[in-house]
Formats: sequence, C-alpha cells, structure tokens
Amino acid sequence: MTAQVRQSEQYYVTLTSHIQEVRQIQHDSRHHLRVLDGYLRDGEYGRLRGYLAELMEQAPDTGSLIYCANYTANILLGFYGEQARSDGIDFRCDAQIPAELCCSPVDICAVLGNALQNALDACVRQAPGEARYLSLLARMVGPNLTLEIKNSYDGVAVEAGGKLLTRKDEPGHGLGLASIERVAAQYHGYCSATRTEREFTLRVVLTMGT
Repeated sequence: MTAQVRQSEQYYVTLTSHIQEVRQIQHDSRHHLRVLDGYLRDGEYGRLRGYLAELMEQAPDTGSLIYCANYTANILLGFYGEQARSDGIDFRCDAQIPAELCCSPVDICAVLGNALQNALDACVRQAPGEARYLSLLARMVGPNLTLEIKNSYDGVAVEAGGKLLTRKDEPGHGLGLASIERVAAQYHGYCSATRTEREFTLRVVLTMGT
C-alpha cells in the first residue's frame, strides 16, 4: 500500500509541476505584450517579427492541452498526449469529464496517470514499424465516471493469480494496476483489464455519487 500511495503522490507532483508551468506562462505573457507593444509603437518591425518568432518557437502546443473541462484530468491528458505523439503513437482522446468531481485530484492522478503510462509503455515496446495507438474514452454515466483505455501492444502479457500485470523491468511491476484497483474500490467502482492478440483494454468505473 505504501508503494501505491507513493506512486499516486508522484503523479500529483507531476501534475502540480505542470500547473506551475502554465501559471508561469500566464504571468510572463503580460511582460511579452509590453515588449511587443513597445516595438510596434517605435516602428521596430524587424525586432517585432524576431521576438514573435522566438515566442512561437518556445510556446507549448496549447491545442493539445484542451481535452476536457476537468483541470486535473486535462493536464494529465495533455502531458501524456504530447508524450505519445513524440514517440510516434497515434493518440485519440474523447473525454467528457466535468469540471467538478466528487473525487480527489490525487485519485484522478493515480487512475489516469497509471493507466496512460502503462498504455504508453506497452506501445513503446512494440517492434519498429508496427502501428501504435492509444485511445481514451471518458463519460459520465449517471453518477459514474467511466473510463476506457485501449492501446496496441506486442501481444506478450504477464499474468499472476489470474490478473494481467504490467511488464516494467523495475521491481514491483503491477503496482500501477493495483493502484487503479485501489482507487476504484475506494469509489465503489471496479477496474477490469482484457486483451486480444494485439489490443489491451482497461475499463475503470468510479462512482461519483454521495
């Protein structure tokens, strides 16, 4: 249990780090606007173009960051979506997660962070040239938040006690799925993992009702 809590805290630290980055960008934007306005007012169009070009090069791909109304989930989806794209993985996301949930941000991090990280790892292990994809579907069904994560993989799976495990090399592999199961049980839901020859599917249901 201690290792699972530690992993959840690690994802929350990642989340807060990205929140701080966004806030820093918002804060700095005021200074950039003052500089741009000064160049425009003084007719320094060459410097204006150069400054704009540098800003555009440094700016994050904000289009990839807007996935749902929930701030916590959105940051994680943006982070892992960008990771997937940088690894050449087709990332598909249809998330309708409301802004307010009866769920701790730490628990959302544990579920989404572990699920997406495991899916990403499985895609990366595929042989070069194989089609790689990761998809997430999230919906509120009544009081329940339902998540379905599908990903391609190399067809090799590890099982113990009738349960599918992750294949990470470090000690304690399988803690990610165990952490998701712990959160699902805490919210009176469930977690199930199934696979075909080339596709892995994780389904998670969390009850948001009081």
